[in-house]
Amino acid sequence: MRIIYTILILLHGLTATAQISTEESEFISFVGKLDVDYYCGPSESSSDDFMPYFLNKKGLASNHSFYRLKSKSLFRDIKGEKRQLVYFLSSYKFNETSECTEAINRFFSKERIEGLKYKEDGQAKTSPMVMIFNSKSIYCLYGNCDTEVETWESLKKAFIDEYAKKEATILIAQCGNVKWITL
Repeated sequence: MRIIYTILILLHGLTATAQISTEESEFISFVGKLDVDYYCGPSESSSDDFMPYFLNKKGLASNHSFYRLKSKSLFRDIKGEKRQLVYFLSSYKFNETSECTEAINRFFSKERIEGLKYKEDGQAKTSPMVMIFNSKSIYCLYGNCDTEVETWESLKKAFIDEYAKKEATILIAQCGNVKWITL
């Protein structure tokens, strides 16, 4: 009996490792396609800005990952200072469309970011970000206003091309402005 229990624990550990590797390879593969070289790795912080809303106490998302992109080269930010660009990537994957819809509704049930409303274009007190709402997944890419430079435009386009599925709803934010599109 003890041998069977040990084998089951080892198999569970291998399954968990395989999931982590799949998530890592998904973002690392994406980063390898970009026109700027980035370091890509798990974020140092324990959670991303959206986690409290897209995950609940029951853990609605069946799979969540959060990574930090940091450029290998220095770029001039909007203030003209040379620095590495830093952005964050997160994904939430759900088993059912209804779970994904519930997470979206929970996030937009209150005005968490001044001026940000579901599927309404306009002014919002936000940093640059892209949020892709697919039927069973949510992908987020965001940075800060200092890094909203030319490279941000190509990163944003590549992110949408990579993760938006047919009929996705997409929030595209610039510092102070939000636009919604549907594929």
